[in-house]
Amino acid sequence: MAMSRDKVVERLQTAQRKQFPVRVRRRKLVDHPMYGYIVGVAKRWVVVQELQDAVYVDGYHVLRIKDITSVKNDRDAEYVERAVSQLGRPTPGFTIPHDARTRDVLEAAARHAPLIGVHGEQYEGEPLLIGKLGRLGKKKLDLLFIDPRGRWEDSPRRWRYAEVTRVEIESRYISALERFGDPVPPSVIRA
Repeated sequence: MAMSRDKVVERLQTAQRKQFPVRVRRRKLVDHPMYGYIVGVAKRWVVVQELQDAVYVDGYHVLRIKDITSVKNDRDAEYVERAVSQLGRPTPGFTIPHDARTRDVLEAAARHAPLIGVHGEQYEGEPLLIGKLGRLGKKKLDLLFIDPRGRWEDSPRRWRYAEVTRVEIESRYISALERFGDPVPPSVIRA
């Protein structure tokens, strides 16, 4: 059974304040939980510093709070705390405004990182587009997509803000595309 929104927000805020890892479930969208540290809680979005394989910091994910069905703490995971401490956890450096809407989250992500990942998890196959943010309109955004081979598409794809369920930056996968993919076409470099 899903938690109430108030309970979800309360647990997210506690996890942020006390800095223990949590499992964030979004059962209506994906089967697997997001695991990591909560580094920001806004009205509509939460910023998670993700842990892959339980102990490796792997970028930031910004999740819609309305999609979260449960938050479970992992305070008893002494092994995780020890391992993360020894392996290294960068000081969280990504934030979003408290009243951030989808457009604001995308702008903050694009200012913070060269490439962003935009997820549309309500669709079959959980689409993920990685690329450079282009035009931001009233209801839609443009994203020039870089494919898994590191090649840029010729023209941007347009998404409605309502389709964005998660924004991802600085993951190992996205960082590899930044580093080893083709250069960004000059026509899409934002000022």
